Amino acid sequence: MRVLLLSFSPDFGGTLDADLLVSQINYHNHTAMHIGMNDESLNVPLLVSFQPDVVSLFYSFRYPQWNTYTINRLLEIFNGRTITLCVCVDMEKGYQSWILQQYPSVSYVISGEGEVAWIDFLNRLQYKKSMDGCHNLTYRQDKMIPADTDTVSCTIVYPQNLNELPWADKSDIIRKKQKHTIIYATRGCLYSCNFCITQNTKKKFRERDIVDVVNEMEWAHKQHGIIGFHFNDSVLFNHTPYSLNRLEQFTSELKKRRLPILYTANFHPSFILLAPPKAVNDLLNTGLYAVLIGIESGNEEDLRLYNKYTNTSQNHRALRAWRDTGADYKIGFINMNPYSSFNRLMENGNFLY
Repeated sequence: MRVLLLSFSPDFGGTLDADLLVSQINYHNHTAMHIGMNDESLNVPLLVSFQPDVVSLFYSFRYPQWNTYTINRLLEIFNGRTITLCVCVDMEKGYQSWILQQYPSVSYVISGEGEVAWIDFLNRLQYKKSMDGCHNLTYRQDKMIPADTDTVSCTIVYPQNLNELPWADKSDIIRKKQKHTIIYATRGCLYSCNFCITQNTKKKFRERDIVDVVNEMEWAHKQHGIIGFHFNDSVLFNHTPYSLNRLEQFTSELKKRRLPILYTANFHPSFILLAPPKAVNDLLNTGLYAVLIGIESGNEEDLRLYNKYTNTSQNHRALRAWRDTGADYKIGFINMNPYSSFNRLMENGNFLY
């Protein structure tokens, strides 16, 4: 079957999840293409020439207008042609039936990490088999706009061995002549910040083999000219001995291969305060040039509310330490929440300015 995947990101013009799914679908003898978008324009000739049997959107909760616009445009573009319209969502539960209610033309919602579910789904669809028991799938029992009781939600499963998965497809990036890409070394997160979606979307913490990660970076650089990598891991490394060993292996592999690349990553504030200076220097010397630091708040009450396991003094020290390295940095910051008070907002303002 021919599968067209559409995703939206104003920053990267696409998502890693879609590129990973393209590789998985192609590996299992179907044909997939991902078109990553950073505006609402659709490349109609490219869509039509691909002649998809299945079209799926990666649902954007941040930009809901894109979902509605794109679904309506797809119905116009493929008017008179039979296609199966799907939506992918990160959430394990909570929005699937609502999406089917909002969009009568959507037949299926696939939840969570899709590598396992999509192959089973496509095989069933191709051979007109029942969808009963198809993992990660929510679907209509009939053609009517469903209420909650009119949809079927199946068990959610996740890939356990990340090293068995194919590397992310780069066709969309090559088509747009980009020289940067998104990559991952882990899924899930060892921290438990209660505002974060990762606990609900990635579930159990899993790691890729470091050599496999660097192999992919080398392949992307040598085969496709990629020079910039953004690690989308919630936290790439932490200060524990086990994680520092992985860090040492990672930087050693990069030094050995002498790849002329740059990369960015996300870090907890505690990393730079507790990790050995050599570990930080090794990252900088192998291409780390920018970091996102999960500061989140400038007052103690909100830090406790967010379950950050840090305090404002540590946050200040972490920012000074990263500034001293010369690396570019941005911070994650949640200024307001339902329990915000004037005093907390004043403390946030004082912290920032």
